[in-house]
Amino acid sequence: FGKIVSDDEISLFSMIQQMMTLGPIRDYDTCLVNKDGEKVPVSFNGSVLRDEGGRMLGLVGIARDNREIKTLILKLEEANANLEKKVMQRTAELEKAYNELKSTEAQLIQSEKMASLGQLAAGVAHEINNPIGYINSNLGTLEGYVKEFIDLANVYTEVDDQLSRLNSEEVRNAAE
Repeated sequence: FGKIVSDDEISLFSMIQQMMTLGPIRDYDTCLVNKDGEKVPVSFNGSVLRDEGGRMLGLVGIARDNREIKTLILKLEEANANLEKKVMQRTAELEKAYNELKSTEAQLIQSEKMASLGQLAAGVAHEINNPIGYINSNLGTLEGYVKEFIDLANVYTEVDDQLSRLNSEEVRNAAE
């Protein structure tokens, strides 16, 4: 670096003051300006050099250039944002497909209910038509039996009438 100056002079001063009073600094993220005037993101580690008596001899610091890391972080954030968009799109597609499946399922269930209702109605109609068919098919036979019964009843009535007349005549003849 041409000039080792922080873009925030207060920050640089407080780093030096912290090293002198509290001890070493580890992984302090800041920006330094290089000889071309470009701000460079760095991770700073520093410490105070002291002699055996504890007097300060100087400062030692190492600044690691974080431009590549920052570039990778930006790419990672961009890739993450793109991935998030894809996840949202895929989620929307899946939700749409799920809703279509639910709708199709509801239609299928309704169709099955209607088919079951149709079968039930056909069964009821069959159960009603069986006795009606039996009755209908036997009405002709019953009509024949009824006619025969009426004819027989008429014959009995005639025979009874004749017997009654005969009995009346016999009773009269016997009384005379």
